[in-house]
Amino acid sequence: MKPVKSIVVIACVAVLGMGLAVYHYSSKQTQQQQEPAQQPASTQSQTEPQGTAPATELPTPPVSDPLWLPNHRLQTILKDKVDVVFLDSQHGWKMVPGQGATTNEPADIYRTADGGKSWAKVATADQNNVSAAESTNLPAGTLPYGGVKNGLSFVNDSTGWITGYVPRVGYQWIFVTNDGGNSWVHQELPVPKDVPGYTSMTFDVTPPAFFTSEDGVLIEEIAEAPQGKAHPTYVFFYTSDGGQHWEEKPAANLSLTVSNSNSQQSSPSISVTVNGTTWQTTDSGYSWTK
Repeated sequence: MKPVKSIVVIACVAVLGMGLAVYHYSSKQTQQQQEPAQQPASTQSQTEPQGTAPATELPTPPVSDPLWLPNHRLQTILKDKVDVVFLDSQHGWKMVPGQGATTNEPADIYRTADGGKSWAKVATADQNNVSAAESTNLPAGTLPYGGVKNGLSFVNDSTGWITGYVPRVGYQWIFVTNDGGNSWVHQELPVPKDVPGYTSMTFDVTPPAFFTSEDGVLIEEIAEAPQGKAHPTYVFFYTSDGGQHWEEKPAANLSLTVSNSNSQQSSPSISVTVNGTTWQTTDSGYSWTK
């Protein structure tokens, strides 16, 4: 009887082992079916084909609908060469530069009226356009190929600016539109009276920031000056009429404070107080915080 009992015990153990194995396999299969498959991390191309909109999904624009722009820059030209600004939750513009020569840069300007779901190209700058040094009034839908584009900003749904840099003495690279970005003209800035040799210098212009629908500031960095000539690193232009006119002297309702501004520091801390509200930038005016 002992051999028979041993056989029965061995058989029971075998059946139990097979049962556990089947249960473990079945549980693992069920767990794999319930768990979502992990997708490999996507890689985003660092360059976009010239003349096309970026494939990347844009951040959600602000929900509020104020009349000023400082906090509405969703991406900046300093980070990824794509500049995106929104007036409100629906209306925005973006500039997509391409690859050009050292001081020439193609760019496409797009506009959205549905919060970034769709974009329409409204202007372009390519090698067929005139250089910045020769441009005064441009054909509709064009911008000069010449000049490195810094960024853009809008004060309302029709008026906006694109700024940049070109190594031309006494020339400020700033273009304005009054039809939502379809046509652009070069805008002249006044010559500051307290900057010696201003007309013999070159400049790098930051897109203007508007703190109300009328009050704004435009920061111009002196990029190069004749050797031996003293000059401030930055020149500040102000407007109190929505950008129709700019003046180097602060307007009555604007005050300016610059901290740690010297020729060795490229991005000082700048504060602008408008009607009792103070805004600050640490990146030469590309982004502002209260």
